[in-house]
Amino acid sequence: MSEASSPNRKSNRKIVWTAVAVVVLGGGWWLFGRTNHQTDAKVETDEVTRGELRETVSATGALQALETIPVGTQVSGTINLINVDFNDKVKRGQLLAKLDPSVLDSQLESARAVLAQAKARSTDAVSALKEGEALLQKAYISDKDLRTLKVNVTTTAAQVDSANADYDRAKKNRDYADIYSPIDGVVIERAVDRGQTVASGFQTPTLFTIARDLHQMQIIATVDESQIGAVKIGQNASFTVSAFPGRRFPASVKQIRLKPTTIQNVVTYQVVLNADNGQGELFPGMTATVDFVLKEFDDTLRVASAALRIQRVPEEMMSEESLKRVKEFAGMQGGAARPTGGEGASTPEQIQAMRQRMQQNGGRTPGNGRSGMGSLWVLKEDGKYDRVSVRILASDLSNTAVEPVRGELKAGDRVVTKLPPAQAQQNATRSVFGGPTGPGPGQGGFRPR
Repeated sequence: MSEASSPNRKSNRKIVWTAVAVVVLGGGWWLFGRTNHQTDAKVETDEVTRGELRETVSATGALQALETIPVGTQVSGTINLINVDFNDKVKRGQLLAKLDPSVLDSQLESARAVLAQAKARSTDAVSALKEGEALLQKAYISDKDLRTLKVNVTTTAAQVDSANADYDRAKKNRDYADIYSPIDGVVIERAVDRGQTVASGFQTPTLFTIARDLHQMQIIATVDESQIGAVKIGQNASFTVSAFPGRRFPASVKQIRLKPTTIQNVVTYQVVLNADNGQGELFPGMTATVDFVLKEFDDTLRVASAALRIQRVPEEMMSEESLKRVKEFAGMQGGAARPTGGEGASTPEQIQAMRQRMQQNGGRTPGNGRSGMGSLWVLKEDGKYDRVSVRILASDLSNTAVEPVRGELKAGDRVVTKLPPAQAQQNATRSVFGGPTGPGPGQGGFRPR
């Protein structure tokens, strides 16, 4: 029994040790492979280019005609004739529609008859007064009778004036039955049909809407209060509409309306822009996405905006000059004395003044540009990276226009845009100046709009 079980125990031990070996080798392979994967992670770079760049502020609005006039009626009646339809071009004074004039003609004739009666009474009163004056001289009537005749003349004259006004009103109402175009333009809406009855009351009913020449249009854009300060009258802009994807149309700022609009504690202002529509491709009511051009460059150095968020690269990847400058400045941040003399040397007073200027600029190194200064890590021929200080000129979010201030930068150079995860974590907790706090949001002294 013991002799039979001995080979089984040895066989079981072999299986166990084989399993252990597989687990150990597998774990080692996994750790080794993961380490190699992290080691193989490389720095990502992007090429510096030269070309156009525009910095803009975006808003949305609607296309409108420069002038839109609703055409209504001042009298009630039934539509008897319609001469125009949607999209018809009309001239000023052109007959658009007619109301049934039968009722208005009757009112006009009645007013004419009343006027004739009033004139007859007035003529008779004048004749009676003349006869009364002759009789008074012969003492056939008294002064009181003469005054009565004079009052009758005045009364009948007033009746003539009233009847004449009623006649004029009836005549104008008859004229209102014919509806004419007040301007040259295009019919963009017809709200009635032939045979329809319209009633004129406290509010004039709209029959047609006519837009003046649509070759020139305007956009009413809504701009947030945080961006309205960047918009100026006469400023160039461009816009797109969904009907023509990828195509941009020119515009210019005509007016900034001062009346604010507040919706859910968000304050906005209306900006009116002129838009050319010489080809007649744009229609009223189209939604326009407007870009106000703040800065525009035709030929400038452009880098990926992500490159300005890289504070530093690992020390073993820095060029000797950049490593020296970083360590010297880190020593100054930590209170160590910096060697004096030589290029780029600064006194402790200069360092303190620089710190104060950075604090006043929200942590950004001060510069002449609106967004201040930044830095890039440029790949050199020896495979090392050199830190180049740049002035930020403008940004379109994805790319940024820069101007080198310290160091060399040209089209074709490659700049760091992304670090491996482990190095990026270290980069986030340590600034390029060696301290725990960097230049603030953006990690490169620049916050793109």
